[in-house]
Amino acid sequence: MYGRVGDKVSEVRGAATKGLGERKASDSTEVASRKSMVDAIEREFEGTSIHSSL
Repeated sequence: MYGRVGDKVSEVRGAATKGLGERKASDSTEVASRKSMVDAIEREFEGTSIHSSL
């Protein structure tokens, strides 16, 4: 679920939320925590790219 260096935020979000329709309702808290984590990452990197400078 973790993105590699060079992934776009949208691709990381897609990996974090992949397969949500297949999950049980009891997993909704895990899904919500993943989404909030990704949102926090997006806010931290807002206006920048996550590409490595190497």
